[in-house]
Amino acid sequence: MGYFRFHRSIGNRFFRLNLSKTGISGTLGEGPAHLNIPFIGRARRKPIATFSAPGTGLSYRETLTLRWLPAAAIGLAILALLWLV
Repeated sequence: MGYFRFHRSIGNRFFRLNLSKTGISGTLGEGPAHLNIPFIGRARRKPIATFSAPGTGLSYRETLTLRWLPAAAIGLAILALLWLV
């Protein structure tokens, strides 16, 4: 038996607010590197950093602990700025 899903994303190139049936999260970054941070949800998840190689279909996802969050956010911001240049 199937089920319905709902997802809506609002934002600009660098920040998106993601709304779904199960919760709300924010995404920082664009292109090959971004960081997803859950705000409200059915299950409180940890932040996830994603890095990808454009055009190859390869990507790497890492669930972050709070200890690594500031360093990951800075690294993603630098990668996003390099991507924009």
